[in-house]
Amino acid sequence: MKALALETESLVLRSLLMSDAPGLVRAVQLSVETLSPYLHWASEHYDLEMARAFVRFAREGREKRREQHLGIFDRAGGEFIGMVGLMRIGAPVLGFEIGYWMRADREGRGLMTEAVRRLIAHAFEDLEAHRVWLNCEVRNRASRRVAEKLGMRREGRVKAFLIDAEGKPRDHYLYGLLKREFEG
Repeated sequence: MKALALETESLVLRSLLMSDAPGLVRAVQLSVETLSPYLHWASEHYDLEMARAFVRFAREGREKRREQHLGIFDRAGGEFIGMVGLMRIGAPVLGFEIGYWMRADREGRGLMTEAVRRLIAHAFEDLEAHRVWLNCEVRNRASRRVAEKLGMRREGRVKAFLIDAEGKPRDHYLYGLLKREFEG
């Protein structure tokens, strides 16, 4: 897949550059408290080398057509405020798993819903996916709200799906959306 840039009214979603690594570190450091319960890598130890390694990982995933990780940038000021991603499965493309996180000081403003809506539109319209889905930990109300605002249906509860940062197995909800159900 080529490097990608998508826009919304408030945001730019684009493939990461190595120069984005300091903004990624800052976003993680500002959000450790809200991210770490759900994302094992989000810690006070997240540093520039880890961010650079992620940028390389994202580039490789894009080049191998496995996945597309996009930084979320404030359209007005260009500030790095989060991540969204599509993880590809199947060939021909049947669907993508969606992942996302937002910098803590930008939560609660509808920005993640705006970003994920644009990403879903891209998956259905440009990549010809038939389905998108996401999983989120049962106790992650913010992620559940995003999925529900976008019209995704809760399809089930997966017991002990992933291990959290404390090493405990956690249940996750699975949400899905078909192309015919999407109102972009």
